[in-house]
Amino acid sequence: MNAGTNRAANLEERRGPVSGERSNIEDRLPKALERAKEYLFSLQDEEGYWWAELEANTTLTSEYVYLMHMLDRVDPEREQKCINELFAEQRPDGGWWIHEGGKSDLSTTVEAYVALKMMGVDTEDERMVKARKLIIELGGVEKARVFTKIHFAFMGLWDYRGTPVLPAWVMMLPRKFFMSIYQMSSWARSCVVPLVVLLDKKPVWKPKRDIEIDELYANGKENIDHNWGFTDKLVTWHNFFVVMDHILRFLDNRGLVPFRKRSLKAAEKWVLQHQDDEGDWGGIIPAMAYSLLALKALDYERDHPSMRGGWQAIERFGMERDDKFRLQSCVSPVWDTALAIWALQDAGVSGDDERLQKGARWLLDKQVQHYGDWSVKNEDGKPGGWSFEFFNRYYPDCDDSSAVMLAINGIDLGKDNDYRDASIRRAREWVLSMQCKEGGWGAFDVDNDQKLWNEIPFADLKAMLDPNTPDLTGRVIEMLGEAGRDCSDPVVARGVEYLLNSQEEDGSWYGRWGVNYIYGTWAVLCGLVQVGMPKDHPAIKRGVAFLESVQNKDGGWGESCDSYDVRHFVPHTSSASQTAWAVMGLVAAGRADSIAVARGVRWLLDNQEKEGCWNEEQFTGTGFPSHFYIRYHLYRDCFPAMALGHYGKALRGGH
Repeated sequence: MNAGTNRAANLEERRGPVSGERSNIEDRLPKALERAKEYLFSLQDEEGYWWAELEANTTLTSEYVYLMHMLDRVDPEREQKCINELFAEQRPDGGWWIHEGGKSDLSTTVEAYVALKMMGVDTEDERMVKARKLIIELGGVEKARVFTKIHFAFMGLWDYRGTPVLPAWVMMLPRKFFMSIYQMSSWARSCVVPLVVLLDKKPVWKPKRDIEIDELYANGKENIDHNWGFTDKLVTWHNFFVVMDHILRFLDNRGLVPFRKRSLKAAEKWVLQHQDDEGDWGGIIPAMAYSLLALKALDYERDHPSMRGGWQAIERFGMERDDKFRLQSCVSPVWDTALAIWALQDAGVSGDDERLQKGARWLLDKQVQHYGDWSVKNEDGKPGGWSFEFFNRYYPDCDDSSAVMLAINGIDLGKDNDYRDASIRRAREWVLSMQCKEGGWGAFDVDNDQKLWNEIPFADLKAMLDPNTPDLTGRVIEMLGEAGRDCSDPVVARGVEYLLNSQEEDGSWYGRWGVNYIYGTWAVLCGLVQVGMPKDHPAIKRGVAFLESVQNKDGGWGESCDSYDVRHFVPHTSSASQTAWAVMGLVAAGRADSIAVARGVRWLLDNQEKEGCWNEEQFTGTGFPSHFYIRYHLYRDCFPAMALGHYGKALRGGH
């Protein structure tokens, strides 16, 4: 029986009398919404914003340990807290995973093991023995990802011959050249530029405790072949870049690097110019870490303002609780605040509520009025978007900008309403200027789709690009619909055409930034309906059929991160955020009176805690598909409040 037949059979099995599924729902809904609103308001900071942890896997904590050693900032008390955190997250098989419920990941496990050894944990400790055994079973350190090996090379634990060549002269390529740094994603660019310095200088900063990792080689350290492998098919871009790597390495070993001095100076200048006043680089830990290390390799002193500010920024990303410490990859106050304000309005809070006004004013103060990297390929756009973090003037994004506009558009700021409207107009015009040639929207850049970047040996995560995606395009389309635009608008029409062309065979849409097909389908359905697409349009009906077909037997929805690996829906236990997305998608598509929605709403009601919150262990956010996932601690509260609010409005005949 194929997957489609299975889903149809499961759907038939879940059907039942609507009246039975909806019993008491309407009576329970008002109290549930009140509790949800009270709980969300209890999380608001006195300055007006919302901010909850953005939890990822242990890689960030391991690499924080490496940074402490390489930057001569070792803190024994902090080390002990990192040890406690790493062991608390170890799986029964001895490894560490990249998302809840997933398999232990080789690179994540290798990095945790090495961090623990650097901090003085005995390698004969039973937990270390189990980790080491699993590492060997999974192929050893030689099979770890490129960035793991680069970190180890910095510490003298891996031969630089086993890292890719990144020629310094890449900094001298014209901005519009097809392989310039501005043709790669913003997150890749903010890491690659400092890595240009590091992979040229090839520094070695030994850990404070002099260690080796010979025991992690599955086939013996002496048997390692540091050459990059070719694919079976002879003529491929991958093989071309492998050959180029050999040539560049040959020239590098002989000091034949054209424009080397000028290139390194350009990289140094770029790093300094792209540091925010508060010390951050790009708002993400990898960029911040590599930038600090690059400056150290260029002999910047520990107390140089850029070095001090950078380390302070990294420390702000730490989560220290009791006897544990872990590092976030990023912080999400703008995103969290937009979602909270949006959710509270959907749940019935008036737009003139003082608390929402305070949050909206905080968001308005965070609007980016600075030309960033996006302007290299978008020469006509003017600044006006929002970034994800507290501080990040170079990288606003279309998703945050659209969410903020959807959140604050209905907030009554009295005498400041004109200022609010002007800010929204600037942001909308900026987002419109970021539309890609295919009709959709990416996150940080326009037309960031040079696929060759994903073929270089450096790019084993296949995360060098930021193309337009259905989920993000759905959000932008919804924002434009909220502003009064519909399918007759040329910009909207192009976006809708892109969405129709990107619908999967099973009726779903791919979700790049949330897990996965449930997230994408929700965002697209809400967007298409908001711009006036008829609810009986075949694409909407197919999207509805998909969501109804993958509902769990308990009435909720859940999807595994593994769906990214196999490129089709993989079921998982029901989660609050994914159930909310499915309910909102179905309600938007006119299915509020369906058995599926009634059962989904009941699941949300049954799983709400008495305080008004929801529990969620699943990782439902996506950093890099198949490689890096996120557990947003506010998703479990914002999205269910939204969904219950949408359902309540639909029952009352509202939009």
